[in-house]
Amino acid sequence: MIRCTLQVNYVMRKGLIRVKRIFKYEIDLVERQVIEIPSKTILSVKEQNGAIVSYAIADSDIEPTKYEFLISGTGHSITFEVEDYKFLDTVKMNNGSLMFHIFYRRCKELTR
Repeated sequence: MIRCTLQVNYVMRKGLIRVKRIFKYEIDLVERQVIEIPSKTILSVKEQNGAIVSYAIADSDIEPTKYEFLISGTGHSITFEVEDYKFLDTVKMNNGSLMFHIFYRRCKELTR
């Protein structure tokens, strides 16, 4: 996991200052994986230096949440119920010769 601070937001809560930051999390180029992220908000997914990274608003005040990420390439068989996931974005790799479609859901939503 790669984390990089991009932005800081200060939130007042019960007289305390709570810091939220946008971090990035590297997603392996595999069909299915689970990543723990201390966030309730997944923002986006992009290609960066040949890797797929997801950005999320990280909050040190909450417990990490397990997110399941699924990757399906254009023309590949989809081996999961698409309706059970949120579509995040399409990521272009190798100058557009490879296109990967990224889906995700919170693991607490798993029903299997």
